[in-house]
Amino acid sequence: RRRLETSPPTSPAQTFIMARPNFVLILTDDMGSGDLPCVPGGDPAVVCGGTASFGHPYAHMPHLAALQRDGARFTAAYTLGLTCSPSRNAWLTGRMPAEMNVGVEGLPQPPVSEMLRAAGYATAHFGKWNIGKTATAIDTSKNIAAGTYGFDVIDEKGWPNGTAPRRSRLEGRYCVRGVDHSDRTWYGRDGGYFDLAVSWLYEVAKPPFYMDVWAMTPHRPVPMFPPRSEAINHVAPRATRPRTRAMPWLGDRFRDRFSAEGFDRHLFPAGMQRRFDDHARLGAAGYKAKVKHSAQPGGSKARVLQRYNTSLADGMATYLGEMYGLDVHIGRLLAALDETRVRDNTVVLFSSDHGPEQTRENELGSTGPGRGGKQSAFEGGIRLPYIIRWPGRIPPGYVDSTSLIGNVDWAPTIARLARLPDSSTPRFDGVSVARRWKGSAGDRSGGALFVWCLHGHKVAIRGPRGLKAFAWAERTFGLGGRNGKRRTVVSSCLRPSALYDVDVDPGERSADANLTHSPTGALLPRLARLHALLQAATWSDVHVARLGMGARPPICGRKKLE
Repeated sequence: RRRLETSPPTSPAQTFIMARPNFVLILTDDMGSGDLPCVPGGDPAVVCGGTASFGHPYAHMPHLAALQRDGARFTAAYTLGLTCSPSRNAWLTGRMPAEMNVGVEGLPQPPVSEMLRAAGYATAHFGKWNIGKTATAIDTSKNIAAGTYGFDVIDEKGWPNGTAPRRSRLEGRYCVRGVDHSDRTWYGRDGGYFDLAVSWLYEVAKPPFYMDVWAMTPHRPVPMFPPRSEAINHVAPRATRPRTRAMPWLGDRFRDRFSAEGFDRHLFPAGMQRRFDDHARLGAAGYKAKVKHSAQPGGSKARVLQRYNTSLADGMATYLGEMYGLDVHIGRLLAALDETRVRDNTVVLFSSDHGPEQTRENELGSTGPGRGGKQSAFEGGIRLPYIIRWPGRIPPGYVDSTSLIGNVDWAPTIARLARLPDSSTPRFDGVSVARRWKGSAGDRSGGALFVWCLHGHKVAIRGPRGLKAFAWAERTFGLGGRNGKRRTVVSSCLRPSALYDVDVDPGERSADANLTHSPTGALLPRLARLHALLQAATWSDVHVARLGMGARPPICGRKKLE
């Protein structure tokens, strides 16, 4: 296969182009901030068995562990979207999203991929989409046209509506590069996308390039397959096919381990204990395994063969098997970067769109010590797994548990690294965090301020030094307009309903009290600091419109803070 080798530059312009780095953004779907492997004897933020650790005690992801050793891991990285579409909007545009439907409307401004393509980058997108320019966000029968958002190549699927390999021209290839085929193991539902991404690197891409690889793992439904032995015994019409019999489930390696060593739920931080309690309730509802019979008199039909209830250990084994299969594919992609000799000048970022789903059996993504999950603004829903690698520029193996980084920072950071002129870049709500990646400070003068719009004119606010607040938008209305009868906002302010120090209390279990009354004592400095942050911030237009407030909303009763 052709290698992506480069020739010596022949002009200053060519020198400039070749000096620019490549970018690869690998996103999972609903992965928890505590799902990455823990590090024995490592930093307290990722150490095995720590009460405030974001490291998973049982995860087996050797390629992501190697990526972490070669790069940096940030445990205070946040998404600004509570669900899939708003989060992916933020990744590509660098804007703080309101809870808008971008599945039909498209992105609110040109994404960074479009800017990079205009600057000479080769661009490609593989995997989940959910960012608009199609009839519906879940229509899998229509492909997104090449060139959308500046992507030269697009291979997408709107929604992960199944757990088996999708039917396409890739079916049956099963990870053709970098995987031992002697065991015929199925390595998860994302194999087709990684096949295409690896092939694009070998056959098409020329530096500089930008590539999205957005996996669907571990988005619902997490496969609720029983162990392979039980599948063969109880689901005979499907499992007795020779090809299926020779393809064991990935979760079996973890079931064997739990059978031999046991599963200890107490190795997980407090943030997961309530989730473990809920799993028994969800499992009690059972899983109806349906198999279509071959043609019978009267036609084929689906028949319920069993109700399958998973134990906590079995559910965790299934989830970890999914994540291990994804890790295999990521390893193939990283190997392709090595073999095409572009590793040293390629920025690789691994992250997720938001926290894990927690409403169905087998959905056991770890939030570490954080509370809540997807669709909530508690730490479990908005903290992200986050590993960044750039050989020679980012110190290997360090963990940063204090620097605030948002997914809105990706677009402005790579725009800066690609040396895009300011005249070609739109407004960003994020900032360049390249210095943070490299272990230095100073990216955010005045501190970070992330804002999430929730239902009912409620917001969540995350500031520096652990400050986290939930607040209501309190508005005073009057009559105005041309005829004097239009209801308008006369004044507005934010009234905090809960304050947390998430550096000390990432589980958000100890909110400051008496916030509905006159703040006194220790609350005054914290409210005053929150008020100062809000007054210094420039809120994005979508947040202002959503709340119906001024661009710099004050804290209610601010006179008492002075």
